[in-house]
Amino acid sequence: MKKMLFLLLTYIALVPSSFADIYVVAHKEAQIEHLSKDEVTALFLGKKRTLPNGELAFMIDRGLDSTTRSEFFYLLNKMSLPRVNAYWSRLTFSGRMIPPTVIEQEAEMLVLLSEKTNAISYTNQKPTDSEVSIILSLK
Repeated sequence: MKKMLFLLLTYIALVPSSFADIYVVAHKEAQIEHLSKDEVTALFLGKKRTLPNGELAFMIDRGLDSTTRSEFFYLLNKMSLPRVNAYWSRLTFSGRMIPPTVIEQEAEMLVLLSEKTNAISYTNQKPTDSEVSIILSLK
């Protein structure tokens, strides 16, 4: 039992170091050069609804059980995916908040991001699309 616990703790300690970089991205015309981790956390947890330019934010989340989403929330604020899902379930069922739009595919997310100037999302691949700009890099 102690050996299993030791192996589990060792695995947990090593997992964050294996995460890829996550890029928080926005439409190039959103006039957002940079957001802090706290600002991005507030936007993705529904605590803040507007961008620094005053425009209502359109948040695009990734697949509910995706590795990218898990890495994003861990690197952003050390929240596990079950904790994030439980957080949004409480807010949704109480009627206090609607969760961000969920897009499964990377290409579909980039298309939607390039169409909406107030959209923000994240990816584990450095974007090459000229319609998208990186506003925060998480390592």
